Amino acid sequence: MRRITAQEGRDSGGLGRRITAQEGRDTANSRAGGPQQRQASSDRLGRGSGRLGRFLRRAGLALRPVALLLGLLALIAGLSFLVAFPLWYFSSRSRPVFTLVVGGLLAAGLLYLPVRGLRRASRRAGGFGPLWRGRILPALRTAALVLAGLAAAYGIALLAARTFR
Repeated sequence: MRRITAQEGRDSGGLGRRITAQEGRDTANSRAGGPQQRQASSDRLGRGSGRLGRFLRRAGLALRPVALLLGLLALIAGLSFLVAFPLWYFSSRSRPVFTLVVGGLLAAGLLYLPVRGLRRASRRAGGFGPLWRGRILPALRTAALVLAGLAAAYGIALLAARTFR
């Protein structure tokens, strides 16, 4: 491959010399040494280009996904053990404390979700005040009306059941 120096590019008035496809080609084969050099390196390793060498290469290519799958399964099993064993040990040694801890974590998670939603919504609405007046208060009014209607229907049904007994 021939390289053009800065001097050659200036001599031709800034146009430079046109590089042909063969000269300017820098492919993976040329960087890796080309097929001839790769063949020579595989001969030196003892694999050769015979049937055994081809078989070993194909077997390696075929077994690579299986090895990757087995490695991934081993990683999943290890991480599962790291999570499950302490939980099992804690729950079997102190059942009431474990129940309180898990219940507390569940309550914290259930409280976190609406708080995060309120924070995001208040940012979009320009603050908590406009959000309260525009969305939360009307939703609370609607919920109160629905609950009042259900309570009235339950009261009427209870009164009718006692009256017509």
